[in-house]
Amino acid sequence: MDPNTPRWGRFAACTAAAALLATGFASAPAYADDDTRHCVITLDAVAPGETSSEVVDRDCAPGEEGRRLQRAATASTLIMTWYQDRNYAGDTADIRKSGGPCDSRGYGISDVGFLWHDEISSFKTWNGCTVTRAYEHSDYGGHFGHYGSDRVVYVGDHINDAISSFRTWNG
Repeated sequence: MDPNTPRWGRFAACTAAAALLATGFASAPAYADDDTRHCVITLDAVAPGETSSEVVDRDCAPGEEGRRLQRAATASTLIMTWYQDRNYAGDTADIRKSGGPCDSRGYGISDVGFLWHDEISSFKTWNGCTVTRAYEHSDYGGHFGHYGSDRVVYVGDHINDAISSFRTWNG
């Protein structure tokens, strides 16, 4: 192949670009600039006659430290994940419980905590929690959104960035 032809030039440029990608960019850590906050909140079951679960533990951290928190919590059962932005993006919080899957009594979070007040735009539920209500105020007050799905890509304009309490159960 004659190196003076345009075809040779394109081949050389593609080869150089591939070499840069393989050496320069691939060696950078995947989360080098990640300051996304990750939280883990662990609940007890709702006691008979009560409407809320007791928060046993609550911890948040940015970046890799936050991901370590999430990995360390695997001894408990994941029941819900909150996301700061729609489409499961932004800061996250994993809501966990001890024991098995979600049941019909479910879990009540009467106050999402100051870090999450008016911040939630999407969520997922796990391990049998199939019905969720998201409330505008603490203690299950104000307007609410009712969801019969375990994947809520957007909570809706009426409750977006306005959630202060949740209930979720197997329905």
